[in-house]
Amino acid sequence: MKFISVAIKDFKELIRDRRGLFMILLFPMFFMIIFGIVYGNMGQTNETYNLAVVNLDEGAKMPLTNEEVNFGDNLTEIFSDSEYEDSDVKLFNVINTSESSANKLIQLKEADAMIVIPKN
Repeated sequence: MKFISVAIKDFKELIRDRRGLFMILLFPMFFMIIFGIVYGNMGQTNETYNLAVVNLDEGAKMPLTNEEVNFGDNLTEIFSDSEYEDSDVKLFNVINTSESSANKLIQLKEADAMIVIPKN
């Protein structure tokens, strides 16, 4: 009972205080509008990013099946097959290259990111 009476008292004080009412109700709405205007179009464009992949993985044979497995190639294939949701636009344009060439592509801004897949 005491909790309810304290809550009612605080609510009445809040209604009387115009500045407090503004801060609680209108200020968050104001910020939502401002952030909506500033950041509203982020993530709306389906741009394909150039990804330089340096695959140093040589693969391995599975002991039981003698099957060749290269997880670096598998990861590269996952990147190249990735598409935006509800779209046919590729997420990455994968560029298989050496580490020095990948660094050069980054410096020339011809690649947006670089991933190095280590040996083993």
